[in-house]
Amino acid sequence: IFYSICLTGLISFCSLLIFLRNEVDLKILRTPGQTFQVLPNGAISNLYNASFINKSAHEVHFKISIIDPQIKVNLIGGQTLLTPDNETRVTFFIEASPQTVKNLVEVNIELDNGEQYTQKLSFIKP
Repeated sequence: IFYSICLTGLISFCSLLIFLRNEVDLKILRTPGQTFQVLPNGAISNLYNASFINKSAHEVHFKISIIDPQIKVNLIGGQTLLTPDNETRVTFFIEASPQTVKNLVEVNIELDNGEQYTQKLSFIKP
C-alpha cells in the first residue's frame, strides 16, 4: 500500500509539472565579442541573439518590441515563426540615440497565443 501511495504521488507531481510548463522558452543574450556600433546618423546599435524553444505542437508567431518609441528593433532575416518542437535562433539589433537610452533596455516579446515576456537587456554605449 505504501508503494502505491508513493507511485500515485510521483505520477501526480510529474503530471502537474507538465501541465504548468510554459509553451515557449526564451533566452536573449548580447552577441559575444561585440560592442556597440555608431551608425552614420549618430545612433548607437547593439547586436543580440535570441533563442526560442517551442515546446508546443503548433506553430507560434512572435513579435519583438520596445515600449520606448525612440528605440528601434531591427530583426535580421525577418523570421517571426516558431516551428513546433524546435529551437529557433534569431539575431536582432537595438538602435537608439545616445541621449535617450539608458544602460538597460526593456524588451517585450509577444506571442500570438497570448503569452508575453519582458526582459531587461544591457545596452553598451560610449
